[in-house]
Amino acid sequence: MERKRIIVITPEERKYLQKMIGCSGVTVWEAVKYRKSNDIHKRIRKAAIERGGQQMVLTPEFEAIYITNREDADKGMHRYMVQSFENGATLEGCFDTGLVVIRDKRGEVRGEWQSPRLTEIAAIQEVAMSL
Repeated sequence: MERKRIIVITPEERKYLQKMIGCSGVTVWEAVKYRKSNDIHKRIRKAAIERGGQQMVLTPEFEAIYITNREDADKGMHRYMVQSFENGATLEGCFDTGLVVIRDKRGEVRGEWQSPRLTEIAAIQEVAMSL
């Protein structure tokens, strides 16, 4: 699945944009889903964003990375970068300690790296995807 851009709007907002622009619901849908890109679709997207529509990028789960605080086993609050993969594996990197850990779908540690270089992260991700 490749990344896809969308603008999230309510059904009421969709109806408003239809009336405002003078187009069909399909045209509004094509615009907010970035399916077409002529002048009317660009006008619809601009209006949707100006009226509070949220621009989003849909991406495969394994490409999403989030940062979280959690109480770890040592009872300290640490900030973590967590990346989940389609096979259930996770890559966790602790900002405080520099430790990067890969866990399999059962939560068992399958690899640890202390303060890896940025150039090594891709190889670590490959290990996680291969579990």
